[in-house]
Parts: sequence; C-alpha cells; structure tokens
Amino acid sequence: MNKADQKSLALRFRDLNRKGGLLLPNAWDAASACVFEKAGFPAIGTTSAGIAYSRGWRDGQQMERAAMVREIAVIANAVR
Repeated sequence: MNKADQKSLALRFRDLNRKGGLLLPNAWDAASACVFEKAGFPAIGTTSAGIAYSRGWRDGQQMERAAMVREIAVIANAVR
C-alpha cells in the first residue's frame, strides 16, 4: 500500500471516529476479518488475545512481537 492510500484510509478512519458510535469488531484471523467486512463494518480491529488463543498461545506477551505483526499483516491483507 502506498502512502497516499494509507493517508486516505487514515483520514476515513478519523472521520468515522469523529462521527461517533464507531464500533470495531475484533478479528482474530483473516477469515473472521472477511466475515466482518462482508457484514458491512467500515473498519476492523484486532484482538491480541484472540490472535494468540487461536494459535494456541496465552495472551499477555506470550507471542513474539514479530509473530504477532505477521498475523496482523495477514488479517489486514485479507480485507479492503
């Protein structure tokens, strides 16, 4: 994703938040993110506990940072 696309998405997220009532479902994998996107959510969050638990780890800094970042990248790349 280029900087212009990132900026556009950041501005869109800011505007959604400023309107109030922003509800972010928390995806724990790419499939759950796709379900949330298909359901019409304009933005999707992630859950460190959900990501960790779905991979057999406990929450609370048990997963290495690099592994968590890779999982978040997979989730982000699965949706628009």
